[in-house]
Amino acid sequence: MNGDTLYSIGELARRTGLTVKAIRFYSDRGIVPPTGRGPTGPAAAPGACAVTPSRWSATRSSRRDGRASTRSHPRADTVVATVMTRYGDLCGRPDDVDLRRRMLARLESASDPRRERYLRLLSVVNGWPAADSLASVLDWSVRALRARLPGPAVR
Repeated sequence: MNGDTLYSIGELARRTGLTVKAIRFYSDRGIVPPTGRGPTGPAAAPGACAVTPSRWSATRSSRRDGRASTRSHPRADTVVATVMTRYGDLCGRPDDVDLRRRMLARLESASDPRRERYLRLLSVVNGWPAADSLASVLDWSVRALRARLPGPAVR
């Protein structure tokens, strides 16, 4: 992948401080590109990801202090722009401040811990398999979107 270093999902999780579930979530949505090729050819282990050291070191440093970095991070900017473009297409609206505030309100609502407990309860009562927690993904998304809204920081 043009000189990118390949890491297993577990190694990437250790290096970034993200959970394996969060990385799999990003990989499933195309944010962290999975690869079917290892450094010696097509026999890469399942779950290998192509990530440059600069990507994971920036993520690790912003997570170390427990809050989103307010400085611009090109990869996060790309992720937010892509998500907002797709969301705008679904809503039939352009990516603007109002659309971003609308998305932020929805993400904050979805990240309410009571919602996750309720979904877990529904799973138990109905005998469904328990869904994976999206708490870390939602938390990152809220922080990334807040950092990219103009004006004073919200909340």
